[in-house]
Amino acid sequence: MYFISGWDTPRSKDKIGWERKMATDFSRKLSLLRQEKGISKRKAAAALGISHALLSHYDNSIREPGL
Repeated sequence: MYFISGWDTPRSKDKIGWERKMATDFSRKLSLLRQEKGISKRKAAAALGISHALLSHYDNSIREPGL
C-alpha cells in the first residue's frame, strides 16, 4: 500500500485515536472535578488565569492544554 505522507500511515491513525481519547478523558475529568467542587466555569477560569472561553474549550474537548 502506498502512503502519501506520514499522516496517512496506519500507526499515525492509532496515535490520533489515542490523542482523542486522552482529550476526552481530560475534559471529562476536568468537568467532573469542577462540578463536584461546585465551581462555575467563570470562577475556575479566573482561578486558573485563563479565559472562560478557553476553559469551555477544555470542557468540550475542543482544545487541551499544552503540557
